[in-house]
Amino acid sequence: MLTVTETLQALGHDVTVHATEVGAAADLDRDRGLPVVTDGELPEACDGVLVQDGVHACVMAERYPAVPRVFIAHTTLVNVQRAPQVPDVVNAVVVLNDRMAHRCAGNGL
Repeated sequence: MLTVTETLQALGHDVTVHATEVGAAADLDRDRGLPVVTDGELPEACDGVLVQDGVHACVMAERYPAVPRVFIAHTTLVNVQRAPQVPDVVNAVVVLNDRMAHRCAGNGL
């Protein structure tokens, strides 16, 4: 997440990092110039959403139904990191390896 958000910010995008709970990782993000917000601090609107777990994918789909939502699929080993198979929750899935591509294709994503 840190690599992607820093890169997007360097390209001129306004980036907001959302975390349900904040701790040392949020402090690191803030130290590197990234705004970190919790549930009650999310902006009213945004241009797009990038998520890495199924729970946040659903939360962001409900909060921002009209913006593109991209899911980054990292692993087959942690179920919460699977892209939701619910219609209209994510618009695209980015996979990081062939195993994830196979899993996502098998799930119709």
